[in-house]
Amino acid sequence: MNLCVVADLHGITTYVSRLKSISCDLLVVCGDITHFGHARQARTILSTIPTPYLAVHGNCDYDDVVDVLEEEGCNLHRKTVTQNDETFCGLGGANCFKGKTPIEFTEQEIYDSLSSIEKDCILVTHVPPYNTAVDRAFRVNHAGSTALRQVVEERYPAVLLCGHIHEGRGQDFIGDTLVVNPGEFSRGYYALVSTEDKICTIHRA
Repeated sequence: MNLCVVADLHGITTYVSRLKSISCDLLVVCGDITHFGHARQARTILSTIPTPYLAVHGNCDYDDVVDVLEEEGCNLHRKTVTQNDETFCGLGGANCFKGKTPIEFTEQEIYDSLSSIEKDCILVTHVPPYNTAVDRAFRVNHAGSTALRQVVEERYPAVLLCGHIHEGRGQDFIGDTLVVNPGEFSRGYYALVSTEDKICTIHRA
């Protein structure tokens, strides 16, 4: 399956129209659709995104953004969805942050939400796993989730798609799991991912 992956729009839709020209089977949105925004803003933004797509919210989206994802039939937060014979599992929000943001979970809550995901699934989160090439905040400190990394090491998802750490744009592997952070779509960055071949390329619109 060929995926187009975006994250961290933060309310900026400058590059959304360019998604229509990208050939893929499915678009995946890895959170922070708004910038500390609510349902109304999220609904407006999502109305511009080409279908089909699946999404989770980010730590900078309020709870009611999840309601909009439900309305649109694209919500992956704490859900398992089958699309084109691939199984997708997801969790929005992020681990606890230095500054307070709307949607944060403890590491235990993250683990409890994901510890039973199907093996070989495509896992979609906002937060990246800890101690990878894609979770270095300011390219210095690893700021990802330790619980998410534990889940990956225990459940072996085929691919993990995430965002959150803007400077962590790129890819890595945890065992055989391909981990992808496409970077800020607010600046035009996105990833193309082949789930079959576990190949990722980062692009800028």
